[in-house]
Amino acid sequence: MAATTGDRQATASKRGLGESTDHLHTICINDCAKFSANRSDTPAEATTLVTRSRASSSTSRRAWPAKHTDRIVTTGLAALDERATAIRARVSRSARSTPFEHRGAAPAGASHMIHALYDLRGKHALVTGASRGIGLAIARALGQAGASVVIASNDAAEGEACARTLREAEGIDAEFCFLDAGERASVEAMWAYAVRARGAIDIVVCNAGVAPHLGPLVSASDDAWTTTMNVNLHSAVWLANLAAPAMAARGGGSIILTSSISGVRGNKAIGVYGVSKAAVAALARNLAVEWGPHNVRANAISPGMIATEFARPLLDNAEVRERRMLATPLRRPGTPEEIAGVALMLAAPGGAFITGQNVIVDGGTTISDGN
Repeated sequence: MAATTGDRQATASKRGLGESTDHLHTICINDCAKFSANRSDTPAEATTLVTRSRASSSTSRRAWPAKHTDRIVTTGLAALDERATAIRARVSRSARSTPFEHRGAAPAGASHMIHALYDLRGKHALVTGASRGIGLAIARALGQAGASVVIASNDAAEGEACARTLREAEGIDAEFCFLDAGERASVEAMWAYAVRARGAIDIVVCNAGVAPHLGPLVSASDDAWTTTMNVNLHSAVWLANLAAPAMAARGGGSIILTSSISGVRGNKAIGVYGVSKAAVAALARNLAVEWGPHNVRANAISPGMIATEFARPLLDNAEVRERRMLATPLRRPGTPEEIAGVALMLAAPGGAFITGQNVIVDGGTTISDGN
């Protein structure tokens, strides 16, 4: 829209005093209508936007000198800004229940239709660390997009309850499988169960993670290193090595690994965790290179400060929270649903040309100068 308006302004300047306000006003109205139509608004909404734009320029029946024509363009831009604000508010309100545009038939039990770019009907997903927080939000988003979901966790009671809620309250085809992510045998058993239950797995999300050590690297015990690397990194390696060949044999699939912004910069408090997450992002790149020729995509997501139980110790500390928010341009923590939206894109046709990437979702923290 910005380029189109710039072209209109340049054209108006060249035409000079002979340009009529009616003509420019029509340009703004037409561009506003096109913008509204492109946002999939209803005809009534489009008409409202055009009427608002027309009414905001009460002098549209007079011919003005060229030096005033930018006022007419500004009228159209103001209407667009107002509409964009309304769209952002609507998206924010629906982030949890409808994290995508909706077209086509809805999955069983759902009340929304699915956009083709995010349609996962007929697909089967396996999500680890999925009984709460980011993992649960990802499982829900994939299920809302039509996929069946196996959620895995080391908390059987919580996991069973989550799967039951997804099935009975939200109409998502979900079931639970126990997983001790630090044990290779448990990862292999989970994979065997998921394949037996679903026939095949098209989407794998490796989200299980721990941070048992807080403090500098020099104070970390061997046990802390072993636990962190086994759960955060090795479990993803084990699962990817099972999933990728099976996906390749079926014609493709998507592997999504949860990394962290602590893996792209140093961290005094959770350095061991950060090292493991840096390795997870590297794993995504290597999987992408190895399996890309077989149409298997692998990507990492690096969340920043997200409002979950995992981040509660930091968020509950007023001083730490204030300092972190001042270093984050959006001035707030993220939500699990905002990570789930990225995972949905990476799993769906809309992300079919994305592989080997580490997608940072942090509200701008890592690009900020701290001011």
